[in-house]
Amino acid sequence: MRKATAQPEGLPRMLSRAEVSRLLGVSDNTLRRMIRAGELPRPLTLPGGSHRYLESDIRAFQERLIEIRDSAGQPVGS
Repeated sequence: MRKATAQPEGLPRMLSRAEVSRLLGVSDNTLRRMIRAGELPRPLTLPGGSHRYLESDIRAFQERLIEIRDSAGQPVGS
């Protein structure tokens, strides 16, 4: 397992697909399906071809889920 490196101050934190899957409690396949469905933003592609997600995008998605639950209880994407 790789050791996390310190994030430079002022730059947005980027997460791997595995980190996002763990944060959301979903499988890798479900995460990919959510992206294809437009429920989550597409990841950034780094110069080496790796993909990373902005933590702020994932947090915003979680906040939308909470708002939906607390307001009308409508499913995501409605």
